[in-house]
Amino acid sequence: GNAHWLSAEIFVKSGDNVNAILSAKKALEMNPNRWEAYATMGLAHKRMTQDQLAYKEFERAVGGDPQNAKAAHWRYQMLDILDHPGGGGVKGALTLAKDCVKYASAIEPKPPWLPKARFFLGKALRGVDDTAAKKELVEYLNATTGTSDPSRADAKAELAAMGAPYAGP
Repeated sequence: GNAHWLSAEIFVKSGDNVNAILSAKKALEMNPNRWEAYATMGLAHKRMTQDQLAYKEFERAVGGDPQNAKAAHWRYQMLDILDHPGGGGVKGALTLAKDCVKYASAIEPKPPWLPKARFFLGKALRGVDDTAAKKELVEYLNATTGTSDPSRADAKAELAAMGAPYAGP
């Protein structure tokens, strides 16, 4: 099973998403508890813009091995899918967003996607705990100063709508 999963990883990293999925499925036939294989399929589906299938595979990976060192990134991928147009939004994914930030914050060095995970958490907290939402959105903006991330404008709009316009750049 490991050889098939490793092949799937190589295929997905090289952009051969179809063969990545086929190899991951073979790995799962041999070892249905190879949770990373579900995540590999999730990434392949996401890259093929098959977001519903991608979400389902990442969800299987997290559900099967929530403490896996890579599970924080799998959660991030799920939040990113939800934030895509037509993804339903991160509003109802508060637990997912909290777990993503919690586990990602424990990783050293900090993963480069952690600020964006904070953005997702800020959006998920909106209307539930606006004080915490503001904190997460400001942390995201402070961490992404000087970048061209289009979510910066969304974060600034969220803060302004909560009566706390962002004072930074």
